[in-house]
Amino acid sequence: MFPVCKWGVDMAADHGKLACYLIQSGKCKRIIASDISPASVLKMNRLVNQLGLNESILIRQGDGWSVIDRKVDAVAILGLGGESIARILDQMTPYNGFYPVLILSAHTNLPAVRFKLQDRGYAPEKERIICSSGRYYHIIKACFQNRTLTKSEILLGYNVYAENQSMLYNYWKWKFHMENKKLPKQTKLLLEIKEKIDKCKPQ
Repeated sequence: MFPVCKWGVDMAADHGKLACYLIQSGKCKRIIASDISPASVLKMNRLVNQLGLNESILIRQGDGWSVIDRKVDAVAILGLGGESIARILDQMTPYNGFYPVLILSAHTNLPAVRFKLQDRGYAPEKERIICSSGRYYHIIKACFQNRTLTKSEILLGYNVYAENQSMLYNYWKWKFHMENKKLPKQTKLLLEIKEKIDKCKPQ
């Protein structure tokens, strides 16, 4: 989902593996890899040196948008909680008024991310479902555009898809199970999820 670009950013990069992949795959010509943690910066430096990518990856220690000092085409923020990503989005200061494509994945509170995207003038373009160790995650691709999400889209996602119909079907069944455990019962939301299950049920 990360677009081919001249400059990208891997924010809260931890070990820096995504940044290295984006360079090696040709997705990015140059990339800023950042993290607030000194230990993560050390890990990134070690990996980048090992792979000989020093000329392509600019490693910085810092919080959120403070590490960006140039026009960038795309920013990835992955693996944080929804509240943390929303906080970073709230601090967003696009360089010279240029709004990059955002690639986001939160392991908690996705509605908070979608709500903050809308608050900052962004909207999801699509959301891909992936599965890891029996748990499902959304990867959101968002662009700067004037579009209002419905309450259902804030809660469940916009243009949600997976690599195949079977995975999407299993995801909505899992989502139904998770929401059904919550109290009080969210009857309307459960009905909407049930409709999605019926629509993508394998023949």
